[in-house]
Amino acid sequence: MKKYILLFFCLSFSVLAKEQNLEEMLETFSINSYEEEKYELQQKGLLLKEQHIRRRDFQDGLVATAEYNENHRTGERNDYTKKGTLQFGPFFASAYNTAEKKGDSVGIGIEKNIKDLFYSKYDSQEEQIKWQKKADFWSYQNNRQKKMISLIQLYRDYKNTLYELEVKYQESKRLEKEEEKLKLSYRLGKAKKIDWQAANLGLKNLKLEISVSEKQKKAYQERFLREFRISLPEDKLQEIPLLEINIDDFMEDYGKAELEERKAKLKMQEEGLKYSLYEEKIPDINIRYEHISKNQKRDAEDVVSMKLSKKLFSDKYSSRKEENEIKEEKLLLQQREEEIAAERKQERVNYDNYLSKYQVAQNHFQLENSKYEIKKLEYDLGKVDYIEVMEVFDKYLEAKISLEKARNTLAAYLYEWKIRKVQA
Repeated sequence: MKKYILLFFCLSFSVLAKEQNLEEMLETFSINSYEEEKYELQQKGLLLKEQHIRRRDFQDGLVATAEYNENHRTGERNDYTKKGTLQFGPFFASAYNTAEKKGDSVGIGIEKNIKDLFYSKYDSQEEQIKWQKKADFWSYQNNRQKKMISLIQLYRDYKNTLYELEVKYQESKRLEKEEEKLKLSYRLGKAKKIDWQAANLGLKNLKLEISVSEKQKKAYQERFLREFRISLPEDKLQEIPLLEINIDDFMEDYGKAELEERKAKLKMQEEGLKYSLYEEKIPDINIRYEHISKNQKRDAEDVVSMKLSKKLFSDKYSSRKEENEIKEEKLLLQQREEEIAAERKQERVNYDNYLSKYQVAQNHFQLENSKYEIKKLEYDLGKVDYIEVMEVFDKYLEAKISLEKARNTLAAYLYEWKIRKVQA
C-alpha cells in the first residue's frame, strides 16, 4: 500500500512536463482512490470476522471466574462456598471448597447444544460472510465505475474549455489586428465607423467570453484536486481518443455491478432467514457431562444431564419480519432489473444521437467555415460591411467550438463503456 501511495504522489501531486492522457489519469485514480482504500479496509474487516467465526465455540478463549458465597444463620455457624471455574468453549473445569472442611471437589466436563452439531449460528455466519464478500466486491466495482465515469466527464468538460479558450484566444489576437487596421482606416476616412465599431465590440465580447472560460477552467482544476486528488499540468491534456468499439458487446455490463450487489445482499438475507426458521422449529437440546472428584473422601461421581428448551406459541416475529423484508427486496430487485433493461435501450439511442450530432457538427462547421471565408472575401471586394463579417464570424466560431464538443462528447461516452467491463 505504501508504494502505491508514493507512486500516487509522484504522479498526481507534481506538475508533469509531458501531457497527461485520460488513460493515465484513470490509472492514477484507480491506484489510490478512496474507493480502493475503502474496499481494502472492508476486506481486512471481513477477514478478521471470518477468522473470529471459525473459532466457533472458542471465540472467547479461556474464561476464568471466581465466586464466593456466605450464608449467615442466627445462632448457627455461617456457611460459605468458594468456587473457581475455567471455561474453554464447551469444556470446563471447576473447583469447590466449603466451610464443612469436607475437602475440595474438582469437576471437569463438557456441555454442548446438540442442535448446533447439525446447523449452528456459526455455519450461518460463514455462509453470510461468503455473500458479504461478493456484495462488497460488486459495491466497490459500482462505486469505482461511477467515480471513473465522473472523472471521464470532467476530463471531457475541461478539454472543451481548454479548446474554447485556445480558439477564442487565437481569434482575439487576429481580431485585435483587424480592429487596429479598421480603427486606422476609419481615422483616415477609408473605412466606415460601423465597421470599426463592429470589430471593436466583437473583440470586447470575445475577451469577456475568454474571462468567463478562464474562471470555468480554474473551477474544473479545483474539482480535479478536490474530488480525485489529481493536480493538472497547465493546459497539457491529450485528446480523448475515439475508440473503435461496439457498445453492444458491453451492453450486458451496464448496471451489472449494481444488480450483482443487490443479489448478493439478498442471498445474505435468505441465509439469515434460514437460520431463524431453524432456530424456531428445532428445540435446544443441551447435554452436560461432568466428572467430579472429592479429594478427602477419595470418591468420585459422574453427572449427566440433559436440558430441552423450545418456545411454544411464539409469534415468530423475527422470521416473519425477515420474510417480509426479503419479499420487498426481491420486488425492488425485479423493478431495478426492468429499469436497467430500459436504460440499456436508452443508452443505445444515446450513442446513435451522439454519433449523429458529431456528424452533423462536422457538416455544419464546413458550411459555416465556407460562409465565413466567402464573407471575408466579399468584404475585401467592398461588397459588404464588416458588421456582416462579424455576424458570420460569430456563427463560424460557435460551429468550430460545437464540433470539438460533439467529438469529445462521443469520445468520452465510448470511454465510459470501456471502464464498465468487469472481470469478476
